[in-house]
Amino acid sequence: ASLLREPTFSSPRNHPQHASVPLICENWRRRSQTPTMAAKSSNPLISNQKSSQVQAVLHPLVLLTISDYITRHTLRQQKGPIVGALLGQQNGREITIEHAFECHLREAPEVEGGYLLDASKFGARLEQMITVHKERQLDFVGWYTLLPLTGPT
Repeated sequence: ASLLREPTFSSPRNHPQHASVPLICENWRRRSQTPTMAAKSSNPLISNQKSSQVQAVLHPLVLLTISDYITRHTLRQQKGPIVGALLGQQNGREITIEHAFECHLREAPEVEGGYLLDASKFGARLEQMITVHKERQLDFVGWYTLLPLTGPT
């Protein structure tokens, strides 16, 4: 069984800053229920479960931040994977994803995949972001990466 699950999205009833999220999430939900998703996946990173009962509220700023990172990485013709951290809150089975930032990697030819997370830079940046957003009490809730369909190397 895969550890990754497809999220279900809740209405942002308690999150007025997430006003545009229901339309985006509803469109995602409709696409995720197509017969192609119901078929058994050969990719071990994709779950075939219908729901994990986790409610996720995604702030549009996160999408903009990730899109900006991908664009800069591509236009600068940078090498290496695209990896970033997600900040938000978890209250029971509801997770809000409110901010994102890119993670710096360092080349490490001795490891499989050739890159490692720069732990000192990550720790410093995470601490900065948590300090800046201390009123919202944000914490590390996940990460994102762009990978080929075959998964990580």
